[in-house]
Amino acid sequence: MINTIRAIVSYFLISLTASICFVAAANNDVPLNMSTHKTITQAIEVGHTQTTIPIVIDHAQTLALELIAPIEGVSVGLIKPSGQTVINPNDPETVIIPGSEYQPGLPGATVILPAVSNPVQGVWQIVLTYPEATYKTIVIAKVLQQTSIAFGVAMAMNEFVVGESIPLAALLTHDGTGMTNGSVMFEVTEPSNTVINLEAFDTGQDIDHQAGDGIYSKEFMPSGAGDHIIKATAQVVHEGVSVTRESSKRITVRAASIDINKVSLEPVLDETGCVLHVNQKVELFAHTAGEYAFNSGIYSGAERIREVKRVALSQGAQTVSILYEKEDLVKSFSSDAILTPQPLYVLQLEQNDNVLANVRRHFESKLALESIQFCREAIEIVKDLTTTPEMSADGAYITALTFQFPVYVEHAGSYTGSVNISGVNGKRIDLVSFSKHLPQGDSFFEFTVSGEKFQKDDGPYTLNSLLVYTRGHSARLGELGHTPAYKKEDFIPKVNTSLTFEMIGLERNNWQGTQPVIQGRKRVGGYVRAGASIPYDYEVLSSLDLSHIKGTLIDASIDVVVGSSSLVTPFTQIDVFSVGDKAWNMSNVSYDHFCQSFTLCPPWKADVTSFNATSDNATYTLQGEAVLNLLQAWIDNPSENNGIVFTSSPHERSYFIEITDVKVNLTYAPE
Repeated sequence: MINTIRAIVSYFLISLTASICFVAAANNDVPLNMSTHKTITQAIEVGHTQTTIPIVIDHAQTLALELIAPIEGVSVGLIKPSGQTVINPNDPETVIIPGSEYQPGLPGATVILPAVSNPVQGVWQIVLTYPEATYKTIVIAKVLQQTSIAFGVAMAMNEFVVGESIPLAALLTHDGTGMTNGSVMFEVTEPSNTVINLEAFDTGQDIDHQAGDGIYSKEFMPSGAGDHIIKATAQVVHEGVSVTRESSKRITVRAASIDINKVSLEPVLDETGCVLHVNQKVELFAHTAGEYAFNSGIYSGAERIREVKRVALSQGAQTVSILYEKEDLVKSFSSDAILTPQPLYVLQLEQNDNVLANVRRHFESKLALESIQFCREAIEIVKDLTTTPEMSADGAYITALTFQFPVYVEHAGSYTGSVNISGVNGKRIDLVSFSKHLPQGDSFFEFTVSGEKFQKDDGPYTLNSLLVYTRGHSARLGELGHTPAYKKEDFIPKVNTSLTFEMIGLERNNWQGTQPVIQGRKRVGGYVRAGASIPYDYEVLSSLDLSHIKGTLIDASIDVVVGSSSLVTPFTQIDVFSVGDKAWNMSNVSYDHFCQSFTLCPPWKADVTSFNATSDNATYTLQGEAVLNLLQAWIDNPSENNGIVFTSSPHERSYFIEITDVKVNLTYAPE
């Protein structure tokens, strides 16, 4: 019996994997419309022929039910609170998956009932009917309610360390807006099975960041290491209906691998008293020797610098230094900034996993930059390039790029600079010179380069060999930076043109290939080339001269105008193929020109696209990557341009549609 139940539970878990994954994600992301999930079990005793499972429904838009019934011949019905049957036991929309289809095979079946929209509030009943049970077993029901009142545990972290408090948080929303009239309780089950109940609040006090945002918070201090189950329950009255929602999350609390005892910020000076860098000095005790990654940072207001340092620690007391370079400090902070270290986040690097190693604490340690001497150079170039495109009036192409980079000068005055710009393939774009009167202190250079210069090569463009100088002083930088990955076509004025395909009708009637129809009827339909002799097939062959187009296509579409049609659903699909390498001309082409013999006409293979011609006397637009690539190939290699062919296969000779016009619309950057 025990083994049978274990197998049933395994069977249940296999069938519910997708939904369980969804619920786990919902616990953190909390979607606007949320599926609340509940699992119910009910015993089936020997001699029973019917089992009833009551379920409570509140404020749901959709109700979905899935049952694991390990007994043969089962049928399932659903009764609403008024006693009315909503789903009959033999409802044709009920899906029954025999247990024999699972590995290993099991008795009974999975039963999936059709979804119920807007189920009324109250106690519903799932009724299972089956032949007399000859063994004791259980039925498992999964109940899913799709609801606009969403609730979930909203905790980003899954790992904590003994000694640090856990910020419990849960989000309660209606249609994505926070609900403030709820009552939220957290139930924390510790590894010892001790249960702690805590009420959470959305008041903006203590650890609750903001009042009235629908996030209910409470601080919890774990008593020891191990897995903790966080269960959150929300109760709220909405439109006069009392609604209950539940959510849960598993977190792991670990013993600390290291204790951080002190963190301080100290300037490191050279022999002249000038700062080289700032040292974040971390005094710690390592309980476990090993490899660690220190995620650290310093900040002032919204500005910050982050560093990651990998360190091999031995067991015992030691000090770790994390350095912030002078150049980064100058680039990121103003001269009067006061620096503060952010809490350290240290990971112990293990073979199969990286785990949190320390209690994340804030240490009071500040460093005022104005108290230290940076001893800056007469000219300092800050490697922080900004690129801004200037667009044409119609927004179709880039007319110029404006560059800007910071610079520090010790004395106000006139400064001159030059920089080389090269393309992704190393081609010289331009050597730019610029000059500006700069005030003393932090400033910037800005210069603009015409878009015509960038038509030579693709980006990203590199700015290198930078020189800035004034009387008696100069500064150089090997590489200033890179632009985004522009294409040379982005800088070329675009050309828009429309061209008309020349068309010719190909037909085979009663196994006889007919001469092409140039001025007359052009239609597609009938049967289709399929490798054998084809009766009653109608195709339209189209050619387009692109030999005068030179450049790169930006956009392309083909407009197909159809006339009268006798096509009927579902045989309304029109297929478009590239003719391929089979050359032809209007004067001598026929249906059989594309056959190997009279009795062997291979199907078209180089498909481009298709469309459903559901209406006659209409225009259908074909576009996409395949269309663009085909037309570009014709431009690049005119010998490959043998046109396209339109076909359709309603498999009835009186079913066809006329094609009256085919045009191509091109937007391209000319060479």
